[in-house]
Amino acid sequence: MGEPPVSPDDVRAAIERVSGRVEDTWYLHDKLNRISKLVGIPELLSAASVHRDPVDRAALLFQLGVHDTSVDPPYRPPGWFSDAVRVACDHGLLTVGPDGAVTPCRGIEGGVENPWSLRDRTQPHRQAAAYWEWRAVVRTCQFA
Repeated sequence: MGEPPVSPDDVRAAIERVSGRVEDTWYLHDKLNRISKLVGIPELLSAASVHRDPVDRAALLFQLGVHDTSVDPPYRPPGWFSDAVRVACDHGLLTVGPDGAVTPCRGIEGGVENPWSLRDRTQPHRQAAAYWEWRAVVRTCQFA
């Protein structure tokens, strides 16, 4: 018999409950670790939290996508991408603004186990840098 499913309301309540007290933090981490068993959720939340500011879909694809130079941005989304974004938004873990910018919920840092091993900790930051370099080139070309 497995753990009961976590509803979006459970996660939202856990996020709202966190006040810095240890027991509240453990409560949130329990909910996040249970939802992190869903395909793509840990990867998506880690990818979104690498950036300090809201980012667009392309930034997430640089973290999670399959490299493909025939598309722009040069990454295709993995098969689980849209479902993971929907579930993360439904549970209050991500917010997608009207401009499409994605923002992770404050308070989830460290709440979901990082899918990258310690030796690969710099890789997400390298991918984020590659995104910003690509974006600078794209913007330069748009204004040229």
